[in-house]
Amino acid sequence: MRELKNYEVLISGVVTVSVVGRTQPEKRYILETVLDHLPEIRASFGGCMKTHIIEKNGITDRSYQNEFGQNIDKSYSTQDSYMIVIEGKYRDALYTINEVYRGFQKWICRLAKRLYVEDTLVKLTQCCDKWIKKEKIITNANNQYQNMFEEYSWVDSRSMNWTEYLLWDRTEFPHMPNGVKEYYQHGNESHECTHHWHKLIEESHPHAVTPYIKKRFIDV
Repeated sequence: MRELKNYEVLISGVVTVSVVGRTQPEKRYILETVLDHLPEIRASFGGCMKTHIIEKNGITDRSYQNEFGQNIDKSYSTQDSYMIVIEGKYRDALYTINEVYRGFQKWICRLAKRLYVEDTLVKLTQCCDKWIKKEKIITNANNQYQNMFEEYSWVDSRSMNWTEYLLWDRTEFPHMPNGVKEYYQHGNESHECTHHWHKLIEESHPHAVTPYIKKRFIDV
């Protein structure tokens, strides 16, 4: 009787991406949402791939305003780059490594359209009874994944990035969500709400408040 061999495919590596966002929590939320909506990598004989998020050291930007455009007492720094650590194991029937490879390519191509891929180093390893039989190395050769990125609309008006749907539309000033403006100015016409809206403008853009507005709606 022919002996059945125990094949398995291991996947491991790191994909580094740049994430849009006005604050660090917003960047993290966008990255996690993107990962949650990527296609699952499947194989005929079962298995799964897990991702772990690591924020890179260092500072990309520094700001004195919060996400609402309001000045705060001290500055804070943000980091755009995150490392996505990948690990997974699939049961193999000799050809599963090609199946996992195709699934990962679909996964990373979808990721590269939504987030700017800075670097990639991922290894697929096919093992048989703990002996390595075959390996595939995936890198960002010739910037192939970077070139897939769909630009933001504020950079290229002819383009629209998927992550823009996760950012709330801001008013010109203060930089509050449009929904908040509609509530304070239209959804509720009470004098108290109008007072609160102009108070937000004064906190974020004090030079935009005229003496009349200050006297009529704020100093009351």
